[in-house]
Amino acid sequence: MKIKTDGISVEITTWDFKLNHLDTEAIVNPTDRKFSASGGLDKMIHKEAGWQLRLACMKFGKMDDGSVRITDGYQLPFKKIVHAAVR
Repeated sequence: MKIKTDGISVEITTWDFKLNHLDTEAIVNPTDRKFSASGGLDKMIHKEAGWQLRLACMKFGKMDDGSVRITDGYQLPFKKIVHAAVR
């Protein structure tokens, strides 16, 4: 889709994205320090991975910005999920 506004042309591409269609051994999950799964990719990963991921993340508590924690992939096809704390 192309949009032109105030003389600026912008092209927007959308696509249907399913986590279980990715062929990889691990995925990086951008999350907040509390593993809240409150939106975006973080929310999608938690929803698709199932309740076991929520329990695993609760055991970590909080983490510092820039830190990472690794969990299993649970119901996702990945062996591991790397959770990276971002602001």
